[in-house]
Amino acid sequence: MNAVPSLTLRALLALVLAAIVVFAPQTAHAEDPGDTTGVAIEPVEADGSVTDRVRHSYQVEPGQQVKDQVRVANAGNTPLTITIFATDAYNDAQGNFALLNTSDEPKDAGAWVSFDGQPRVELQLAPTESKVVSFTVNVPAEATPGDHPAGIVASWTREGDVNRENRIANRMYVRVAGDLVANMTISSFSANHSGDLNPFDGSITGTATVSNNGNIALSGRVTLSGTTWFGVPVGQETFEVLDEVLPGNTRTVNFTLENVPSVGFANVKWLLQTQTDGDALLPPTLPVVERDAFVWALPLLAVVPLLLIVGGIVWWRWRRKVDAKRAAEWIAHTEAEAARKAQEASAQNDAPEPELVESGSK
Repeated sequence: MNAVPSLTLRALLALVLAAIVVFAPQTAHAEDPGDTTGVAIEPVEADGSVTDRVRHSYQVEPGQQVKDQVRVANAGNTPLTITIFATDAYNDAQGNFALLNTSDEPKDAGAWVSFDGQPRVELQLAPTESKVVSFTVNVPAEATPGDHPAGIVASWTREGDVNRENRIANRMYVRVAGDLVANMTISSFSANHSGDLNPFDGSITGTATVSNNGNIALSGRVTLSGTTWFGVPVGQETFEVLDEVLPGNTRTVNFTLENVPSVGFANVKWLLQTQTDGDALLPPTLPVVERDAFVWALPLLAVVPLLLIVGGIVWWRWRRKVDAKRAAEWIAHTEAEAARKAQEASAQNDAPEPELVESGSK
C-alpha cells in the first residue's frame, strides 16, 4: 500500500530533473570553464630585454625615422591569433586616454607606424608564448611641432556565441621638434552656493573646463578654495588630479566645497598646476593658471525678506511707470478735448448771421 506513493514521488522527481536538463540553456557549455585568455604588451630593447619604459616616447625632427620594439605575450592557456597595429589617440568624453576603433583609419601618428612595411602584423601565439615585434615610425617631413599621441595595440577575438574583440595597448608619443607650446588653461568655470535654514552650514558646487590649447600633452592638478570677508578662508579645500589632456582636447571637472557658511558672499578660486605623467617628455615650461568667481552666500532667513524688498521695489517702479503712462494719456486726452471744443466754438462764432426778411401788405 505504501510502495505506490513512494514510486510516484520518485517518478515525479525524475520528470522534473529531466525537464531541467532538456530546457537548460546551452550557452552555459559554449566555453570550457578552464579556458583563460590574457595578453601582455610592453616596450623592450632591441635585443628583447626588459626596459623601464612604460610608453613609447620619441623626440624627432620632421622627416626622421625611428625604430622600436614591443613584446607581446599570450598569458592564457589557449592559443591566440593576435593582431598588432597602431592608431591615433584622443581624450574621450570622461577625459580618459582613448584610441580609435579598430575599423577607423588613423590620420596622425598612428598612420606613421609600419611593421615590415605593413600597417599591421598577425601573430600566432601558443599558451605562455611571447614574441618581439619590431616597428618603424616614419615621421612626415611636413609633421607639425608638438606631441602626436597614438598607441601600439594588440587585438584578439574569442569566438563563441558572440564574437568579442579584446584590445590592450601601449601609449606612444611622437614629439616633433619646432615651436613647442605648453598652454593648458581653465577655459570656463562657474560656481553657486547652496544652504539651508542653518546659516552655519552650506556648500559651494563648482565646475571648471580645462582646455589644452598648446601642442604638448599635459596633466595637472586643479584645486578649489574659497575666502570671504577680509580674505578669511571658508570651506574645506578640495582638489582633483587630471589625467593627461592631449593637445586640442578638453576635460570638465566638478567640485564641492563643503562647510561654507552663509556669510553673505564667497570668492572662489580655481588653481591649475600643470605637471607631466611618468616618463613623459618634459615641456619647456609648466604653466600655472588661476581663476576667480564671486558667489553670493546669503542665509535663507535673509533671502525671503530681501526678495520681498526687491519685489516691492520692482512693483513700485512698475506702478509708477503705469501711473505716469495713464496720466500722460489723460492729459493728452483732456488737451485734445479742449482743443476740439475750442475749434467748435470758433466755428460757431465765424458763421454768418441769417438775413431778416421784412414782410408787409401792399
